[in-house]
Amino acid sequence: MTDDPARFPFPPAGDVRPPDAYHGVLHARAPHPVQLSSGQPALLVTRHEDVTAVLGDDRFSRAGYTELARPLFARKTESVLLATADAPDHTRRRRAILPAFTARQVRLLRPRLEALAEELLDDLTAGATGGETDLVGGFTVPFPMRVICEVLGVPVEDSAMLRAEVDILMSTSGHTREEVAAAQARMDEYFTALVSPPWSTASGAPPRPAPRPTTCSPGWRCARTTTPTSGCPTGRWSPSARAC
Repeated sequence: MTDDPARFPFPPAGDVRPPDAYHGVLHARAPHPVQLSSGQPALLVTRHEDVTAVLGDDRFSRAGYTELARPLFARKTESVLLATADAPDHTRRRRAILPAFTARQVRLLRPRLEALAEELLDDLTAGATGGETDLVGGFTVPFPMRVICEVLGVPVEDSAMLRAEVDILMSTSGHTREEVAAAQARMDEYFTALVSPPWSTASGAPPRPAPRPTTCSPGWRCARTTTPTSGCPTGRWSPSARAC
C-alpha cells in the first residue's frame, strides 16, 4: 500500500465521462491501492483477468466485506441478500428468483418495455428546450424504476419516493450510517404496508375472497397462470405473481 492511496469511489468527472482518476489505473498491471469511504484500505482491480480471478476465487468473500463497506451496509444484511452472501447461500437465493428472469419471461415483458420506453422518450422530446434535454433524468433513471415497479407490483406513482430512498440506501459515501439505517426503516415500513392483507377483522381471519376476474388488466398476467390468459387484451404480462 502507498502512504496516500486514492479515495474510492473516485470523484465524478462532472459529466458522462468516467472519473478522471480511472485513467491512471485502467491499464495498471497490478492491483491499485485505494482507500474506501469507510477508511479501510483496499486493492482495486481493473483488468478482465484480475476481475475474473477475484469473482471466481472462494478465498474472496462478499459476506466478509459487509463490515467494511460502510455506510452502504449499515442496511440490514437480509435486505441485500445477493451482495452480502457467499455460496451456498448466494446460490440458493439466486436460484429462488431466477424463474422470474428466464429468457421466456423477459420476452413476455418486451412489448410493455418497448411501449414504456417510447412513452418516456416522447415526454423527453416534448420537454426539450433549445434542442437539449436531460437524458439521465428523463429516461435512464425513470425507465428502470418504472420497470421494477411494474414487475414487483409497486404503484408507479411511488417511484419518485422510492428513487430518493434508494439513492440513500445505495450510498457509499454521500450519507451517514444513521441516514442509511433510517431509509432502511422507512422502506421496511413501506413494503410491509404494501404486502399486508387489506382487511381488519376482530378474529384476524380474512373475509371470503371476491371472485377472480376472468380477464387480465392491460400489461399483466393472471397471478396463478403460467401461460398468457386469452382474455388479456394487450398480450402483455408481468412475470411477477401480482393478481390482475
